[in-house]
Amino acid sequence: MLITEAEPTSFPGPRIQYVNEVFERTTGFTAEEVIGKTPRILQGARTDQEVLARLRDSLRAWKSERVTLTNYRKDGTPFDVEFEVVPIANEQGWYTHWVSVQRDVTKSTLAAEVIRTASTLDELGSGICFELREYVAATTVVWRMRPHGQRHWHVLQAGKTLPFDAQLMMPGEHCVLVPLQTSGDLEVELLLWHESRPFSEAQQALTEAVARRAAPATEKLYALLQQQRLIAALHQSEKLEAIGRLAGGIAHDFNNLLTIVVGNVEYLQSIVPAVDEVSNVCADITRATTRASALVQRLLDFGRQRVPSAQPFPVDGVIASAAALLERTLGAPIVIATAVEAPVPIVLGDPALLEQVLVSLILNARDALRSMMQPERGEIRVVAIRDYVESSRQEGYAAALPPGRYVAIDITDDGPGMTDDVRDRAFDPFFTTKPLGSVGAGNGLGLSTAYGIVATIGGTIRLQNVVPHGLNVRIILPAA
Repeated sequence: MLITEAEPTSFPGPRIQYVNEVFERTTGFTAEEVIGKTPRILQGARTDQEVLARLRDSLRAWKSERVTLTNYRKDGTPFDVEFEVVPIANEQGWYTHWVSVQRDVTKSTLAAEVIRTASTLDELGSGICFELREYVAATTVVWRMRPHGQRHWHVLQAGKTLPFDAQLMMPGEHCVLVPLQTSGDLEVELLLWHESRPFSEAQQALTEAVARRAAPATEKLYALLQQQRLIAALHQSEKLEAIGRLAGGIAHDFNNLLTIVVGNVEYLQSIVPAVDEVSNVCADITRATTRASALVQRLLDFGRQRVPSAQPFPVDGVIASAAALLERTLGAPIVIATAVEAPVPIVLGDPALLEQVLVSLILNARDALRSMMQPERGEIRVVAIRDYVESSRQEGYAAALPPGRYVAIDITDDGPGMTDDVRDRAFDPFFTTKPLGSVGAGNGLGLSTAYGIVATIGGTIRLQNVVPHGLNVRIILPAA
């Protein structure tokens, strides 16, 4: 409760004449500190000026008014109050005081707008972190979430950089952990940390109230995210089916042309004398058509969405073969640096198809480097390591992966990276950022074809920008 003089109703406002003990406990101010001052001592940056203007109009008209406002405690932390201001008259009918009865409603209002309007889980988590940090005076507030069973958290935070890993934060003297009671397979936790003092019971209760109110919105946004992923996967499947039909049709026609070439070479060999020069030319043509025939067969496999024959093979030989094949093609000063984890990871798949994928991705990296090449050396790094997926992984990948053992091959360049818009469409058939119609321009089939090949053997691809600039393409393939 707060009682003030009746006037002045204009600036600086009526002075406080009385506050009760609950006011002192709530605000941190003693009666001696506020009596004789105006209620402006409680106002701050978050105090709504439009609400204050409405309140002043009511004071000038000697009318009661009920409002909800953000005030500030003595320690500088905000709190939300709902209160009604009533004028008190003496026996002669002259208004002498204003009486205000206030109720702390922070538990129901804190982060309410964020919870109501957030359109993504990241937006929800970040907004709650910033709101809570201000209201509980925490050094850092962390929102972390993960699908049930996964080891690693997706972490969002507001405040100072933690002196330890937010992935491993546990409750302690200066750390409070509050789980969100969500159903399904999503785990979400709020963590408050202060570098020098523990949190009060009231601050913990405030955090728990926010967590309870945020839980339904979290579940709704997670369900929406899962739905969006399913729709995206369906669209990607439809796109791959379309390009598969196109690739199959082209391969079929090309195979007919190859048949004519091979037949004519065999005919030439039968009627032309066995001269070394002629024999060498015919042998070169035969080798080229043999490789072209193998490529046609792979295109037909892709077009029919037929899983190619899978066999275990070490990745080091395929990486070395692709690097050697492109060594002259890249052109100075671009070089390929390779590294393979020991012992060498074994992949289950088709080595020829993997080489085709690596060649396509390395050429993309070369083009990215050329777009911003400086006089110094440019480098494309190809690294192969073992990987293990604990539960269905989707975040950042073109498709979800079932749990199990995998081999990851990273192709990283120091080019300009990808914008979010380009990354979202990178696997679309015929989508390309290269100039159309120019010599050597891409046709937009590289990444979509690479993804299609990887998907047929149970893998997927992730595109991720690296700091300070550049792109990492991670190919995930099933381990033998």
